[in-house]
Amino acid sequence: MNTHQGQLDQTWEPDIFPASLLESAEPTPLKELLKNPQVEIHDSLESQISEMLKAKFPAKKLKNESLKEAVSQFLVENPKSSYGNWVYYPWSRRLIRMLPEEDFIFTRTSPNVPKITRKEQAILHGKTVGVVGLSVGQSISLVLAMERICNELRIADFDELELANLNRIRSGVHNIGVNKAIAVAREIKEIDPYFRIQVYTDGLTMENMDDFFHKGGDLDLIVDECDSIDIKLNLRKKAKSLAIPVVMDMSDRGTIDVERFDLEPERPIMHGWLEHLDYSNLGKLTNEEKVPFMMPIFGIDTISKRLKASMVEIGQTIHTWPQLATAVAMGGALAADTVRRIFLDQFRDSGRYFIDLDQLISDQDKLKPAYTYDSYDYPELDTLAMQELAKKSGITGGSLDNQTAEELVKMAGNAPSAGNNQPWKWLYFGSALFLFHDKKRSYSWTDHDDSLAFISLGAAIESMKLAAEKLGLKCTAEKIENSHPLIAAFRFEPTQEEASVLAVNLLQRCSNRKKGDRRPFDQSLIPIIQEDIASIPGARFDVVENSSDIAEIGNILARAEKIRFLHPQGHHEFFGHELRWNREQVESTRDGLDILTYELAPSDVTGLEVMSDPAVLKLINDWKGGKGIEKVSRDAVLTSSAIGIITLPEAQKPDLLLGGQAAMRAWIRTNMNGWAVQPISAPLFFINRIKKANHLLTTENVEEIRSFEKDLIKIIPILQERRGIFMFRISFADKPTEIALRRPVEEILIRG
Repeated sequence: MNTHQGQLDQTWEPDIFPASLLESAEPTPLKELLKNPQVEIHDSLESQISEMLKAKFPAKKLKNESLKEAVSQFLVENPKSSYGNWVYYPWSRRLIRMLPEEDFIFTRTSPNVPKITRKEQAILHGKTVGVVGLSVGQSISLVLAMERICNELRIADFDELELANLNRIRSGVHNIGVNKAIAVAREIKEIDPYFRIQVYTDGLTMENMDDFFHKGGDLDLIVDECDSIDIKLNLRKKAKSLAIPVVMDMSDRGTIDVERFDLEPERPIMHGWLEHLDYSNLGKLTNEEKVPFMMPIFGIDTISKRLKASMVEIGQTIHTWPQLATAVAMGGALAADTVRRIFLDQFRDSGRYFIDLDQLISDQDKLKPAYTYDSYDYPELDTLAMQELAKKSGITGGSLDNQTAEELVKMAGNAPSAGNNQPWKWLYFGSALFLFHDKKRSYSWTDHDDSLAFISLGAAIESMKLAAEKLGLKCTAEKIENSHPLIAAFRFEPTQEEASVLAVNLLQRCSNRKKGDRRPFDQSLIPIIQEDIASIPGARFDVVENSSDIAEIGNILARAEKIRFLHPQGHHEFFGHELRWNREQVESTRDGLDILTYELAPSDVTGLEVMSDPAVLKLINDWKGGKGIEKVSRDAVLTSSAIGIITLPEAQKPDLLLGGQAAMRAWIRTNMNGWAVQPISAPLFFINRIKKANHLLTTENVEEIRSFEKDLIKIIPILQERRGIFMFRISFADKPTEIALRRPVEEILIRG
């Protein structure tokens, strides 16, 4: 009998004393307990006998006097002084009189009949189940024990019960600080002192796994509710080798996962979702590196919308995965029911199953879309209309042949554009080239006033001029005002002039979102870039190098990106039109942004996948959340060596072409000197946007933009006087993983 306080904190096994010990003339621990005034004594033996007799002889309909007589007769045949056991629970100092084991089990399980027949109960009595992880696993373990779906449980958890666990784990506050496995074992023993339990307070580990599976006989089934990805996979590897089924409750959408390695010995672990991954060294991987393993297990496409939305907030507005008592309680029932039917050969399949109460018990309008989106559809540019505008421009002549025109357009087509939408078409007509704005490709909520398109078209103008130099041509470019969609015309003549260094390095320009190493920016490059853009009327280049200022710009960028992501229309356009998730999408469209060009960690890619769901967006907006969205933008900026910014005097739309030209020249120079460039102009676009009456933003959006505008002006005071056109982070980084593709020349060049 345990009475020492230090041992009491860890004990979970009650002391069982045969009642016959009281007949002994010698002192016994039982006699000491009965005399101890600090021990709480409960003796309901006659009530228990009554229940047993009614269960054993249902046809006799025992009650009232007949029941009393039956109990009396039973005690004549089985004297109370020696019948049954006394059970002492040292952690609560309770001493309880109990039926002997066989009669106790018979009586306690009698209400199961015939949903579980006596024959089936006998089958279950021979089973041993392992449960790993005792948050959800606590509920499962209790139901398994209460229904006596097995005769022995092996339970493992290294963690101690905390106050925050009590939102879902049925326990008292007196158990805070107690190992979860011990707390569960105590609770089961208080329900059924004869139930067999093995407790592993270190959790399941690679070192104790053999012991867990084999000690006292092999497990018949294992329930996985642990958090460790490497243990999840290794316990399955072990279960598969022993042909033991694995059951897992996901505590979300009533999800039950079953792997019948007993019936399918060749079945791949986790349904084959991880076959392409090497998990031999999983225990040595960082949490970041484990993400590709975690996502198939969680089922990113099948988890609930609320859990998806919560993923975005973890580490920002919440500190861990949310779990509810309702889900845990239901999971305990679902998992235990599944285990019982597996043992009784009433269920033989593997797979993932859902009992989603939000779908089964829901309002009729539940399937309505979260938002209604605007759809913009501008007509395709008409070739004849383009030719008419080209004629009216009066630009003719030159010596440009068809093949050279194609080479020029191909190089100019590498110009940058917002979201890589490539809002241009070129017309080869009268030995000249004409640049048109293809509004069908550019118009969106993000660019509702064509500002971004005109900056992109300006970059295309400069690209064409530099491409001509590269091919040994003199290019005369003329911007055509008040003739939309015609933007500019280009005449070409041979020249003996040597191509500029920017022209030679034209095709080196690319976006690179990889994180930098924070090395100091090359000061000598600043006046060179300023000289490069001096030919662009009104353009100015400035640099921010102070690390705290760079960090604050990262915060400002994050706030701006959050506005875009959380605006329903902006969200719809980014995820539905701009982002390309796989190579097939990238190759088939050759526009938009390849997810690989974002240079994201696996966890951040997962975050984007989660955020792409409009229902998740709605929940985050309802919660006033979204802090998690800011992380990716902010983190990249923090690794920068400098922030560059191109400004113009306050400009009308056509002047934005100049900003695009200046940005193109600064970008090429920065890249050709070994520095990576990533555009981060979102704050500038929003700041300029709210200066217009029709800005399509909420009052809350406008207030946030005005707030970060003040913060940005503190860092870059010139923005009080001039319009920010293009802002970019400069870093020293490895080459980009992928470069955004461009549409083929035959799609952007029309030959008149």
